Amino acid sequence: MHALHKILVRLSPDLMSRDCDRKLLVEEARGVAERETEVYQDRVFDWRETEMAGRWSSVYPENVILSRDNLDAFVAELDEIMTLQHEIAHQYLARICKDITDLPTLVQSELDSPRSIDTYELHQLASLLHGEYDFFFRFFNCDAYTARIEQATIDRVKETPNEWALVMFDYHF
Repeated sequence: MHALHKILVRLSPDLMSRDCDRKLLVEEARGVAERETEVYQDRVFDWRETEMAGRWSSVYPENVILSRDNLDAFVAELDEIMTLQHEIAHQYLARICKDITDLPTLVQSELDSPRSIDTYELHQLASLLHGEYDFFFRFFNCDAYTARIEQATIDRVKETPNEWALVMFDYHF
């Protein structure tokens, strides 16, 4: 299964102060995104495309978007990720609420027997809320080391519009 992952990178202040050309900024952002997420191999992806957006290359011919190039489009990408994560959370919650009517009973039964689908849903929802990086969450913030996107993150990007990059990787798992 493939998924497009969007990796948020805050570019080095030293790099930004030297007024580097765009090509160097793109290479730096891609390198940071790759290095900061490589520890997730075999947990979030088994292989990935990092030089381009893979199956999403027609949408993202260059797999790095700089906030300084078009802040509105950049923020729209972040808003899309936040919407996706909210939808995922609400899907997990709906399944949990449908299947679990008595949490204490579920906990006791799980202590006495193997895992059920109910605990998987609870785990996934808790992981998302906690910001653990997962294949299905499709986002990682290298600046805050979290897979959760919040409005505060988007606000920080808006406050420092020249410091951010969003890197698109095609993940397989």
